[in-house]
Amino acid sequence: MTLEALLADCYRKAGFPVVPDTTVTTRLTAFLNETVQEILAEPGMTRLADLAAPITFASVASTPTATLPPNVARVLAITDRTNDARLESRDLQWYRSVEPDPTANTGTPEVWVPMGLVQVAVQPSDASELFAKSTSASDVNPLYIEGYRTGGYFKALNVAMTGTTAVSLSASFADFLEVTKCYLAAPAVGTVTLHEDSGVGTTLATIPIGQTFARYHQIALWPTPAAAVTYYVDAERDLPDMVNPTDEPVLPVRFHRVLVEGALMKEWQKKDDSRYRDAASRFVRGVGQLKAWLWYPPDEVPVKSGEGPSVRFSRLGAWAPADWVK
Repeated sequence: MTLEALLADCYRKAGFPVVPDTTVTTRLTAFLNETVQEILAEPGMTRLADLAAPITFASVASTPTATLPPNVARVLAITDRTNDARLESRDLQWYRSVEPDPTANTGTPEVWVPMGLVQVAVQPSDASELFAKSTSASDVNPLYIEGYRTGGYFKALNVAMTGTTAVSLSASFADFLEVTKCYLAAPAVGTVTLHEDSGVGTTLATIPIGQTFARYHQIALWPTPAAAVTYYVDAERDLPDMVNPTDEPVLPVRFHRVLVEGALMKEWQKKDDSRYRDAASRFVRGVGQLKAWLWYPPDEVPVKSGEGPSVRFSRLGAWAPADWVK
């Protein structure tokens, strides 16, 4: 069901006119989107938000950190197909204890460490003037940045975008070494990018269509990569709200009705209506059915804890045991 169909079902069940007041449409749309996020927040339900295929990123020789695309909400696994290995996840405390100076130790990474959210994918390579542009001529709202200049001086700047023509944040402050924030006054119409030195310089940050700020997950690789290697990331994605009439929720079609019950439950709760209890009961039952559908696939074969597949893989080549796949 599309957002338009979900809303129509809400209107019908709640007794609203076919074309209700815009405040009703806005409120029920918000309730539907809240319900989607609440369901995905349930333990075990995030599988619905997993990316269908791994995303990739390439390490940079002698560079300990890497940034993941904005649609990554949480990393599930990182694998190195060049060396047939899965990287282990460790925390920042372990990383700082083991590697106080990341530049002193390079090799083939075995561990990845979450470093938190950042608003730029790459920092300026040297003291630089910063430029912004968009892929759409309609992007004319102000873009804001915050960061540190040579000498450690904090500076905040803003400039009105000029669409596809790159514009300097300020020629008077051409010595930015670090950018901490990059955001727009209004959602981007096109893809907005922040550049180093010129409009065609290195891209430091990207603000996607419909968003107002850039966001990246930064990770550290240990040991620091000695060479460029492509890594594959299984991840959970952030899902945008349904806005357009043709947008559809991420839930299986047979469970779209659960969103209607969730929205009506919130509507009756807001109005202190006695129908809240019945809607809440149907919503809880529907979520339970969705969990059963997701958690218990028909061909699942239970195995004892610790037991794995009968075929085992090795990177030992000719020295691998005979029953292992080389």
